[in-house]
Amino acid sequence: MAGEEDFHLPSPGMLPTNPLYIFKVIRDDLLLSITQNPVNRAELLIFSSNKSLATALALSKQNKNSEAAVSLTKSMNF
Repeated sequence: MAGEEDFHLPSPGMLPTNPLYIFKVIRDDLLLSITQNPVNRAELLIFSSNKSLATALALSKQNKNSEAAVSLTKSMNF
């Protein structure tokens, strides 16, 4: 179709299997809590959901299916 664009998921970056992942979660939660503009907050929530989906995909490719399921569930709860 005319005007269609390919959608690319963001890089998942650090995965939950990394011991430092907790710092990424804290940063993301802090950023979300201080974002007051409704449009910016919505964009951040969409980005976070897409990033969780990318994380689930990366974990799935590593055969870490239980961790992938958690990330997939998280991506649907934003």
